[in-house]
Amino acid sequence: MNNEKVNIADLQLLNVATLTTIRDAFSDAESLNMQEFVQVLKLAHEKEFQKLKEVIGASNLMAEKGDKSGGRRTSFKTKQILHRVFQKIDANGDGNLDWDEFTNYLLLEEQGAVNLREALEKTEIALQDFPEPPINAGRYHRESINAILKLNKEQEYLTCSGDGVLRVWRENDLHFQRATRVGIRVTDAVLLTRSKKIAVSAIDRSLRFFDALTLERSGAVLHLPSVVTSLGYYHADGKEKKNIEILFAGDNQGFLNTFTLSVNDFWHVGTVESYIDLAELPDVPHGVKYDGEWIHDEWITNINFCPDLDNLVTSSTDSTVAFVDLDRNSQIWNSANVNGILTNFDEELNAANSTNNKRRDIKKPKSSRIVRRFTTHSKEVHSFIYCPLAKCIASSGLSRDILVWNAHSMGILAKLSGHMAPVKALVLHENQGNNTKDRNQLVSLSTDKVFKVWDLRTVSLIYFSSTHFGTFCLTPIYILFSIKIYRQ
Repeated sequence: MNNEKVNIADLQLLNVATLTTIRDAFSDAESLNMQEFVQVLKLAHEKEFQKLKEVIGASNLMAEKGDKSGGRRTSFKTKQILHRVFQKIDANGDGNLDWDEFTNYLLLEEQGAVNLREALEKTEIALQDFPEPPINAGRYHRESINAILKLNKEQEYLTCSGDGVLRVWRENDLHFQRATRVGIRVTDAVLLTRSKKIAVSAIDRSLRFFDALTLERSGAVLHLPSVVTSLGYYHADGKEKKNIEILFAGDNQGFLNTFTLSVNDFWHVGTVESYIDLAELPDVPHGVKYDGEWIHDEWITNINFCPDLDNLVTSSTDSTVAFVDLDRNSQIWNSANVNGILTNFDEELNAANSTNNKRRDIKKPKSSRIVRRFTTHSKEVHSFIYCPLAKCIASSGLSRDILVWNAHSMGILAKLSGHMAPVKALVLHENQGNNTKDRNQLVSLSTDKVFKVWDLRTVSLIYFSSTHFGTFCLTPIYILFSIKIYRQ
């Protein structure tokens, strides 16, 4: 009840007849207390209800209102809500209302609604209409785009989709460049900047590697514990680690696979592909270190290493965001024992399920490297992003609200509301350069194809677009155009 918005217009009494009844009540008394005000509203409603009953008939009125109790129920939600309406109108808090207070409240409510509509009209924008490049005809993905990667030196974008195809587009005009077929449904992709490889996860519990320039196959990881749903990447600075890069693969069981790869030792030169077969553990190829640990109870949806926090951050459909200290010493499951741990867990789960003839949730042995969790979200978390200038994290998901919170204290700083569908992606537009104006802008994209741009300094909406820029599966190139607009 405390979270329910109260507005006198919601009571559907603001017509000439009901206002006349309320005005007569104020004429009889200079002011009304809470009980008297509630009685007047009920009286005004009963008169209006009686008129409708005489015009269209009692049975039709009951059917129209969905009232099966003989018309005794009114359109009021509860008496407590009416009391809150009174308290909202009672500006001076003296426990009494006069006609001036009542009418001033109505005027302010109307003006506030007008101002809100005008503000939304000013912030709404229309997407720029780009001419369709002839070379792009027939080159679009047939299903939703799962990832968009910026290929740095090549000035190109790479997109991957559930249709199992990787496509490359030129950055300046987004003309189609080249493509390659993975051969199976793709779930995510990430760019390995040091080795210049593209890692692609697929539903056959594998990772495929492709050369970022030619899109030629470079290797694979086979027989992962489960289907990988999210990929992450990190490489440390420093001379001693300049040839080391780390690939993270989170799966649909909440399990995080970590591959530490040596650029010089693992990747073969020429046409020979580099393979890692986890079915052969504890044996792994030279130049590879494999670790695994349970971080979440359900799907891992996003993985990102935050250098400022010195933590790996992951989100999940279990409604939490976890912080993992990669340097913390723990009994991490490595290539020598991870297979046995996973096998024991599967056997325990199968035994429990067969005993009760139904699925039971067995507690997963979580990693001891988890330093803290953000648990404020009530539903699935689909995306998050760290904001270095604002020193905070923004996260979103199924609940449609974007939460902005302190990464250390976990305290909520702001809640950005306005999306009417789950928010699937967050993009940060920050610029710390001295030659351009600093920006703290957050771009959010929801599943109904509406994106909004927020100012994190003022925690306010800058502009949004409700224009549905085509469908993801037919014209995803327009998504790239939209991203390009707001990066300029």
